[in-house]
Amino acid sequence: MALPDKVGIFEALFFGVVLDLSTGTVLGLHAVMFVLITYICQRFFYQFRVSPIWQQATILFFLFFVFKQVFAFDLYSLQKDSSIDSSYMLTSFIFALSSAFVWPLVFFILRGYRRKQIRY
Repeated sequence: MALPDKVGIFEALFFGVVLDLSTGTVLGLHAVMFVLITYICQRFFYQFRVSPIWQQATILFFLFFVFKQVFAFDLYSLQKDSSIDSSYMLTSFIFALSSAFVWPLVFFILRGYRRKQIRY
């Protein structure tokens, strides 16, 4: 979030397609999700940057939770009785919660690296 011009939409698309090919998921699903998250981060860069760290973690919690819920849909057989089971919902919640709790650590490590290594 500190340097949004360093990684852009095309990098997100590339890494999404590579992840789709390596994991065997539906081609383009990770790519679309990565592009949407990158767009949101670049579009609201100034609002995210001045927010307190707990508010950034909350925003990332919701982004990661929605990201995991997109993969909960069964794209091959969309039946009327197919629904998201509670175990997947719980693992999605734990994934998003752990990502939100790890965010302050990642933020301060990357900020320290940026201040020491990257000269404008």
